[in-house]
Amino acid sequence: MTKKIAIRVDFSHEIGIGHLKRALILRSFLLRKKVLVELVINVFDDNSLKELNDDLINYKLINSENIRDEIDFWQKYSKEFDLVVFDVSHKQMWANLDSLVSILNNIRQFELPIAYFDGCGEEMSSAKVKMPIDLLIIPYICSIPKSVKYKYLSGASYFIFDEVKHCLTEKSEVELIVNTPLVILFTFGGSDPTSISSDALVAMTNITMKEEFSELLFRIVIGPSFSKDLKKEIRAASIKNLEIIESPKKLTNEIVNADIVVTSTGLTKYEVILNNKPAIHISSSQALADINKELSSNGCCIDLGLQSEQISEHLSNAIVRLVNDVDYRNTLRNNTFGLVDCLGGERIANSLIELIETEIE
Repeated sequence: MTKKIAIRVDFSHEIGIGHLKRALILRSFLLRKKVLVELVINVFDDNSLKELNDDLINYKLINSENIRDEIDFWQKYSKEFDLVVFDVSHKQMWANLDSLVSILNNIRQFELPIAYFDGCGEEMSSAKVKMPIDLLIIPYICSIPKSVKYKYLSGASYFIFDEVKHCLTEKSEVELIVNTPLVILFTFGGSDPTSISSDALVAMTNITMKEEFSELLFRIVIGPSFSKDLKKEIRAASIKNLEIIESPKKLTNEIVNADIVVTSTGLTKYEVILNNKPAIHISSSQALADINKELSSNGCCIDLGLQSEQISEHLSNAIVRLVNDVDYRNTLRNNTFGLVDCLGGERIANSLIELIETEIE
């Protein structure tokens, strides 16, 4: 009998769309293993919902701020599923962890196994409350507190990437190809809630005022959930050699074709590492800045820390340093090798199927 998994996920301008992208990629891995998948969504934005409709993705909406409504939802639909995956580790959920536990306890009444994607550091729900889950998934480079007693999968080896044609693990496997002139990519997630893009525009303007950098090529990504004001600001920018890329279907293609990538410290940074690109990281919150220190200690990026009033100046200085120092670019690039691989989605999909089969036994 065909098995069916529910992936409970949220996405919006404030939350971002990284959780949704991960859910869709995991869905692809599971479908290839003949497991049906349906998304269960409460918080959403209309732009990304339209994409799901256009791509004929199966989903159900809860669309309620009332915890009772979500409990009622699971009472109605739990029997349709063999396992529930929660990917809801975001600020709106951290603010109400007791409600999350109530929802999980309700699902547990139907004897459904539950897997939970968690965050890191202050964002780690499983370190704050006791949850009735069977598998904890923390697919990042970060430490796990000793207080966490669940069975878990942790580390960047469980980070879920879309399909890639190659997965490099050794420094000698590829020859570095450098564009002439250099291409610098700016990408700050699907929503950029703190408008790091605005700071990036200032940094680009400062750099292009210097004649020796006038030939640099800048590319900036507008995500599908950017605010209208931020989209307008980026489109109105009059910066020499600036190309605007709007809601690319595959961000990987833009990363591959860049020489330097400037990114926020969300999920995209792992894709940058996978593609072995020298990078500059900016964090939109102190919690993310603290988490990123463990990754940046590997020497794979310039970590500018928390977004601040001086971030444009710090960013322009970091870009100039990388542009002028090819040896340093190579050092950052070489330090990306071996940190991640392409098999995270496969590993997690296999673990979820094993969890279902164990419950059946």
